[in-house]
Amino acid sequence: MFALRSPSSNLTSGVLPLPAGANTSARAVVDALLSQESSDVAGAVDESGRTPVELAVVHQLWTCVESLVEACPRAVARADHRETPLWALARKHGATERVMKALEEAHPREDMTLIALIRCGFWLDAINAVREQGAHSKDTRDRTPLHVCAMHPDAPVGLIVAVKESWPQAANQRDKAGWLPLHHAAQAGAVALAERLLRGDGGAGGAGARNGDGDTPMLLACFGGHVISRDRPRWAKIGREWTRLAEIGRDWTRLDEIGRD
Repeated sequence: MFALRSPSSNLTSGVLPLPAGANTSARAVVDALLSQESSDVAGAVDESGRTPVELAVVHQLWTCVESLVEACPRAVARADHRETPLWALARKHGATERVMKALEEAHPREDMTLIALIRCGFWLDAINAVREQGAHSKDTRDRTPLHVCAMHPDAPVGLIVAVKESWPQAANQRDKAGWLPLHHAAQAGAVALAERLLRGDGGAGGAGARNGDGDTPMLLACFGGHVISRDRPRWAKIGREWTRLAEIGRDWTRLDEIGRD
């Protein structure tokens, strides 16, 4: 596998505005390069682990995506370990139906990892994958399927239950940043999962557990805007720290006391 250096630091800071006709001219360049080099170039990765396919998706160069996927279909599978798999990334950026079909044909759902299925929102496929293969897996950041479910508030209860039953100790697993699934659930506002985690002690330390930055789930829920509101949401009804927040109300000057006293 080749390793590419990022041609510009701007590529890591967001999507650059592209001039009219950029798709056509970029496609011509990509096709010319593919005709001269081996197909491995299409699947090469840069310092951040991104392939040309991923960059083309981010910059919405849909005709280039088609050429690159055709030249190196395995590049789509290679992105499974990324924070956002290519299928989900393309959907986020408004890819054409033709591009979405090409991505799925290059890397069918039955070949995707459980974590990638969850990140793409393929809920039924994810549930079936848990039943067939279990949920004992981690990504490159040591996140388990339960961590990833916690990052998606719309994950169905059926999937959450299946993942927890398959790996009960997943609630105690910390990722490389020291986050338990409960930390992610608190930040993302995944109430259904947080309730189930807290009923089972929430993992090592429960509601008082601190991540690598010293933050508790309560503090993360506050910063995520999932706790303080006029109707005293369900977060305030869960556990001792949630009750303390309900008592403090809207006094934002005391938020740090909640997470660090």
